[in-house]
Amino acid sequence: MNNLRISTASRLLLIAIVVTGIIQVANVLRITNNVETIDDAWVEFQEAQNEKVRLLGDLRSAMGYGGLIENFKDYMLRQTDEYLENIKKFTDKSMSIIKTYEGLGLNDTETSALGTLEEIVTVYGAQAGEIETLTFDAVAAEEIDAKIQIDPMPALEALKVLAQAAEGKKKKGAKKTKSQLLNSIRAHLGFGGLIHNFKNLMIRRDAAIADKVKADVTAITADAASYKALGVSENEGKLLDGLLGVIAGYDTAAETVLAQAGQGKSPQEIDQALSIDDSALIGALEGLKAEIKNQLDAKSQAVEDTLEGVRSLVQISVWVTVVMLTLLVIGSYWLLNYRVRAPIMAITGAMNDLAGGNLEAKIPGLGEKTEVGEMAGAVQVFKENAQEVNRMTAERETEDRRNRRRLRGEVLALNSALE
Repeated sequence: MNNLRISTASRLLLIAIVVTGIIQVANVLRITNNVETIDDAWVEFQEAQNEKVRLLGDLRSAMGYGGLIENFKDYMLRQTDEYLENIKKFTDKSMSIIKTYEGLGLNDTETSALGTLEEIVTVYGAQAGEIETLTFDAVAAEEIDAKIQIDPMPALEALKVLAQAAEGKKKKGAKKTKSQLLNSIRAHLGFGGLIHNFKNLMIRRDAAIADKVKADVTAITADAASYKALGVSENEGKLLDGLLGVIAGYDTAAETVLAQAGQGKSPQEIDQALSIDDSALIGALEGLKAEIKNQLDAKSQAVEDTLEGVRSLVQISVWVTVVMLTLLVIGSYWLLNYRVRAPIMAITGAMNDLAGGNLEAKIPGLGEKTEVGEMAGAVQVFKENAQEVNRMTAERETEDRRNRRRLRGEVLALNSALE
């Protein structure tokens, strides 16, 4: 350490500072990455757990596939009390969900949309009684449909308004989450979607309605593909494949309906001839909902683990910073005090001694391969030069005394001779 040059020590100190900075930057980057992971997981978790999103999904289910609209249309077609009871059940369920939804913090647009949905659900419930009256007279399904016309567009617009409000503003370029895609599938499948249009197709046997069915099939297929693109488990893959299998069956059935309608068959005959096993679809909807919940629970745990990791990183970062700064402070103090200040003060003292005439003063730092050693060498040269000057001065004084003695001797000798 005695031969450690100040320039080398300065470079080492600079390197230590740079290394400390790099460590801190690396920790910050890791913490930032973990925070982004937490943020993404938290956004998805909030979207899925959002009470509005949950209630909207429940409302679509109650009003859509297997719910109010399907039973309402099936009651027209099949005219059995089973469907009338289901209409009452899903009417009550839909109204209950709407009332719960109204208890949340809503803006005026959302409140208006819920009011519209409440009116539409009430109308469907009331019209079920009208269908019951018509069935007593054995009125055909197409005639009942012609007499009971309910415009679904206000309800569809209301559901759209609620969906936009529930999902909120999205980041530019952000992909839909699995929860959003599942809700989108329910939307295309239920009220105003596939099952609604398919039942209308059987009753009205209109090619334009068949095109709507195909459009719904395309939309659901696209949502399922987007869902798969997000990465799915083996079970999710099977559920989606089962769902798509049933959806493909509806696509084929739409062609069958038009073909049988062309043969002059009635809605009831077409309905009896068609057999679509939708158990896989119903199971897929519930299964995917459960899968998403399980994945969100796992992500919630991952968030907790990541947060724990962030806490550990922060603690490590703090301790590394404290230790490195302590070492840097100690190193700086040692460098300045013992390798710069003390040696320079020692050399200054030696120079003062030399200036005071003490040419025997010891020069500290001689032989060291440092800047201080170089300074000591320069002072040593000054000392040696001063000693040489003193030696020459002493020799000259001695010679002068010798000359004076000789001259005095010669003068005395000369005086003696003259006497």
